Amino acid sequence: MPTPTDPKEKNPNVKVFIVLTPAGKDVKIRAESFSISGDGRVINFTANNSVVATFPVAGVTGVTMQNALVRDISATRMEEKINEAPINYVVGVSWPRSGHHLLTRLLQGYIGPRFVYCPTYSKAKGQNFKSDCCNNSLCPNRGEVHYCKNHDFKWVVPKVPGTRYLIQYREFLPSVVSNFELHIRNGNEDTADSFKKFSQPQAKNYRRFLEKWIQSKDTDIEKLVVRYEDLVKDTEGVLVKVLTFFGLGENINRERLRGLIETAEKIHVAGKGVEKIKDHGVKDARKIEDFRYYSPEWFSQLDKLVRVA
Repeated sequence: MPTPTDPKEKNPNVKVFIVLTPAGKDVKIRAESFSISGDGRVINFTANNSVVATFPVAGVTGVTMQNALVRDISATRMEEKINEAPINYVVGVSWPRSGHHLLTRLLQGYIGPRFVYCPTYSKAKGQNFKSDCCNNSLCPNRGEVHYCKNHDFKWVVPKVPGTRYLIQYREFLPSVVSNFELHIRNGNEDTADSFKKFSQPQAKNYRRFLEKWIQSKDTDIEKLVVRYEDLVKDTEGVLVKVLTFFGLGENINRERLRGLIETAEKIHVAGKGVEKIKDHGVKDARKIEDFRYYSPEWFSQLDKLVRVA
């Protein structure tokens, strides 16, 4: 158990917390507040915008203040036991730039290293990734892999009865603007004419994606549809639905979810650059009118292409 240090500067917001341990060796901490880390393993006490003491969750039963229990840490360990439940295998099918990677990062942060994700199109590395992907739309390593990515670009992803599909999509105009930025990053020309040539076939593909994955009456498969607009507006509510779909809907730690949502990293793609903004939180900051090639006339034509029956 680490030895805590008192805040160096006087602060009227500092309170006295008592950390309760299984052995009865309680520890007094002077801090403004405390929180449990995103992975649920560490308790951090903070004051003056810095960490003044850290404790492993496994060595704490609770935290009190003025003889009143303010946090039952044993509930966190109960959650860990519950989260040992099997994770359902889910096929991810998403329209590009609809928040697939945002949702995946949030799931990885909440579930932890036992949640294995296959990116399909790239050789991502890390403890949560399947790095030797076979590029099959339906993973043959079910049980080892729990979630995989697919955009169904060639319209060949099958709808297998009894299989779970998590479908993500977004309003077309903001999605095509975001996808064009990725298109530029991959070495393509950054001009208004290039955007027009890129966006028109995208509109037709978008309609086809909606017809196959959103509008179709699928009764043989289990399907959860997530709109990007809902993901950024009600992230916590969407995550609860998604975790339930993965078989992890019991005793969800809402506080931990909110912590992950508030500190989520933003990956902003613009032109040939990528900016990673830590602790940005889940927000939808993109406005299509701010796009450098925005044209009311052209965007209106694109919108009509998408909505023609």
